Order: sequence, then C-alpha cells, then structure tokens
Amino acid sequence: MGKGICSRRQRRIFQSFLLLIFVCGTLCAFMISYEMHKELKKTEATALKYQQHQESLSAQLQ
Repeated sequence: MGKGICSRRQRRIFQSFLLLIFVCGTLCAFMISYEMHKELKKTEATALKYQQHQESLSAQLQ
C-alpha cells in the first residue's frame, strides 16, 4: 500500500465523483438560467401588451 491516506483507486473514484457533481451542478445552472430567460421573455411580452393597452386607453380619453 502507498503512504497516502487513500489509495490511487480511491482517489480516482473520488475525482470521478467530484467531476460528476460538477457536471450535474453545471447542468442545473444552465437549466435554471434557461427557465429564467424563458420566464423573462414571457413577462416582457405581457408588459408590452399591457403598455399598448394603456396607451390605447389614454388615446381614447384625449
């Protein structure tokens, strides 16, 4: 056995585990970013619709 606390095999498994966690975290971050971007576009479309409606009502009142 080696002098280290964990063997090369254990270290390799640990590194693979860390890589898997990193990849999963990155995928989650991209998914959250995509969903927020989609929700932002939907909110902007709704805001534009209400702004146009408000301008239409203002024009009718004049």
